[in-house]
Amino acid sequence: GDEGSELSSEDEDEILGAKAVEFATRTRGLDRALLADNLHFEHPDFTCAPLFGEVVPGGECEVTVRFHPKSSGQRMATAFVDVEGREDRLPLLLKGHAVGP
Repeated sequence: GDEGSELSSEDEDEILGAKAVEFATRTRGLDRALLADNLHFEHPDFTCAPLFGEVVPGGECEVTVRFHPKSSGQRMATAFVDVEGREDRLPLLLKGHAVGP
């Protein structure tokens, strides 16, 4: 084999270390963006209120969804509900059909 094409373990460590630093830098930026994003629902055609709150087991909470499209046609959006104890948020599909005046 060609000796110049083989990497030493030091070379591999250096390459992997550089990749790890690049990855950590990229994920730090994503972490900052996630922390800055309040993850509240925003959409031009739908609003929900309240945007956050707590419902105890067996309890109820009223949420108002308003549909205010700027033009006619079908509209869809997905709001996500964060449930304590679940890893993933639950999707809540919103649909509306706007007709002209």
